[in-house]
Formats: sequence, structure tokens, C-alpha cells
Amino acid sequence: MATFKICLRARRADNLHPVYIRITHNRRTGYIKTEKLIDKSGLRKGEVKDPEIISYCSHLVKSYCDKLNAVDITNWDINEIISYLQKADEEICQND
Repeated sequence: MATFKICLRARRADNLHPVYIRITHNRRTGYIKTEKLIDKSGLRKGEVKDPEIISYCSHLVKSYCDKLNAVDITNWDINEIISYLQKADEEICQND
């Protein structure tokens, strides 16, 4: 079972942090970059506390869970899961 968490990685030169979704599956970790950026005011103790970003990422995580629950990912590695989720996002955007 894959688990998800909203996280930050390296700070950019303009002092904004890109927001990522961390995915852990079979003790392996991978990241999917979101389109959101956050500044220092939206953080508390290194964690995202901005309600707008949390809401956006929670909706994204829910859609990822729904997509992964529709298939058997037991034997997939983390890269297969990430590529599946990103491919599914691209197909949805192209059909709109």
C-alpha cells in the first residue's frame, strides 16, 4: 500500500519552497512535484500550514488514492507508481 505526505524539498533562490507529494511504497520513496509554491509565512516548524495548499494537496492525494485503488500495485516499484499517476494526470488534462 502506498502512503502519501505533503512535503517540501530544497528552497529556491527566491526563498520560495516548491511543494511535493511524497509517496512511499515497499520502503521506497519518490516525489511528485505539484504546481504550488509556498513562502516562509505558510510554514510552521518546517511543515506546510497554509490551508489553501493543504486543501489542494489533499484533493490531489485523494485522486491518487482512487487511481491506485483501481489497480493492483503490489508488485510495482515506486517509479512505476509515479509514472502511472503522472500519466493518468496527463490523460485527464488532455481530455478536458
